Amino acid sequence: MGLTGLKEYDNSLCCVKEWISEARDVLYLSTDEDAYAVLKAVLHSLRDVLPAEHAVKLGARLPLLLAGTYYENWTGETGSAKIENEADFYNLVLQNLRGREDYNPMFITKGIFRVIAAKLAVEDINNIAENFPQTLCNLFHEDAQIS
Repeated sequence: MGLTGLKEYDNSLCCVKEWISEARDVLYLSTDEDAYAVLKAVLHSLRDVLPAEHAVKLGARLPLLLAGTYYENWTGETGSAKIENEADFYNLVLQNLRGREDYNPMFITKGIFRVIAAKLAVEDINNIAENFPQTLCNLFHEDAQIS
């Protein structure tokens, strides 16, 4: 029997641990707690930049327990964050780090985008990239190292 006794939750917990472990490795972080914090910050930033319909599509692709984190405190507002350039997006990530402002938001964004690209299907990645604000349309493809 798994940790929770619920197969779906145990499977999701295993998947989330893989995401966190990969984030920790890609970003050279020392703890899972730090990896979770930066993963959460970048996911919240993505969620807040994407149009609501596409934010929901991304949430549907995440492991169950990570999806709960993704939707935490979300109001469902369409593209609630006003982003005009890459620096604005990185500043949003920095705001979402809450208490961990010593991390470089560009570095962690690039790393988390690589994790997302490794974990999601190419069509899901393309959906994210195509629905970024126009000024950021290449950001996800470049940082995720996909074509």
